[in-house]
Amino acid sequence: MVISTDTAGGTDGGNNIAVYTAPQTVGFQKYPARITLTVDDPGLIVGADAYVDSILPLFDARGIQLSIAIVTGYDLSNQLISKFQSWINAGRDVVSHSWSHQYFSFPNAFTLHYTGTGTAATASISGNHLTTTVTGGPGGENLNLDLTNASYDTMSELVATINSHSGYVAVQDANCKGAAHTIGLADVSAQDSKGVTYTVLMQESRLMPDEITTSKVWMNANLTGLPSSRIYVYPGGVEDTSTQGYAATAGYVGARGAFTMDLGTKDVYARGVNIQNITSFGINPNLQGLTAAQMDARIAALVWKSSVWGAPYGVFWHLNEINTTEVGNLLDALVAHGATLMTNTQLINWVAQQSQTGTSTYYWAAATGLDADMRPTKASPVVNVGTDLGAGFALDLEGVDQRVFGSGWEMGAYVMQGQPAFVVVVE
Repeated sequence: MVISTDTAGGTDGGNNIAVYTAPQTVGFQKYPARITLTVDDPGLIVGADAYVDSILPLFDARGIQLSIAIVTGYDLSNQLISKFQSWINAGRDVVSHSWSHQYFSFPNAFTLHYTGTGTAATASISGNHLTTTVTGGPGGENLNLDLTNASYDTMSELVATINSHSGYVAVQDANCKGAAHTIGLADVSAQDSKGVTYTVLMQESRLMPDEITTSKVWMNANLTGLPSSRIYVYPGGVEDTSTQGYAATAGYVGARGAFTMDLGTKDVYARGVNIQNITSFGINPNLQGLTAAQMDARIAALVWKSSVWGAPYGVFWHLNEINTTEVGNLLDALVAHGATLMTNTQLINWVAQQSQTGTSTYYWAAATGLDADMRPTKASPVVNVGTDLGAGFALDLEGVDQRVFGSGWEMGAYVMQGQPAFVVVVE
């Protein structure tokens, strides 16, 4: 999206142009470059709310609205209810960023090991119950835990509960979020937990509907003034076609999704944008630590691509990933290059008003500008710097002869024509 890289393979003929040099084409604004800006993780990360407050004046001074994606399943989330509400009251776009921020791509929940005197022990999970069967040990060691019990319905609480029973050691996985609900655990039957340390897993089809739905329920119960169109923001961009269905079932009109264009296809207006998977683009690492000029060049590339392809992007970042100066540079670059800045809710609502493509989540939109004209202008860095490759390569893609225009050849597929050649007609 924003990354500028050289082509792979071929022969380096010299005259290479520096990365992030503006192409200076005749015309490229086929579509408005619709871009959203979001800070993720208030409610999960201590200090994220204060960071948001510190950059809001930069948005307000430019008449731009920031979207804020909140995590709802932690004590910190509850402590910040009044802060979340103040943002909503001020017209900020506050959207759901999951219950616990758990990724289904990291399914390990915790390890379970029976260390008692019994000769054998197995573990099973079925029907929202975790049970163990110990052979040859003292009475009372068998576990029968209802995973919906509010006393231990999160992963951290369940691990603590298991460790409170004599003869068991449970260790929460480093990638397992403590607030993730235990009903997300996968069914297993009679797994050995005496001779080996058994790894208890989460199941996507249980975890994700809960993450998506419970976050919305929490927001409805604790916040007022939320829009009728609800938007989901996937933690880490981790989603797939199944989670898109879960989000739609939970009543989310759309979502900011994966870090690449949808499903390996071209997520552009000409093919249909997936409203449940608007492409996400993280500030980290490619827009960090840049000067104003460097930020401007990279944002110019993003806006250019979005305008040509008609691809909407959700740009996001986290606590202190860019400082206030860099935030200001980012906003100024987006404005200077003509980006159409929207909130996540505004973008999703706009997409929802377009024509569906025949599938349940894809929407098509007509271009508002002319087809992109990739011919270079006089100011383009490719003009007159190419190598004469001979008559066999003299014609560009439109049949224009390189040898007629300018003092040298252009690099690339098109000739800069400028004014039409002067022709004398003798009658």
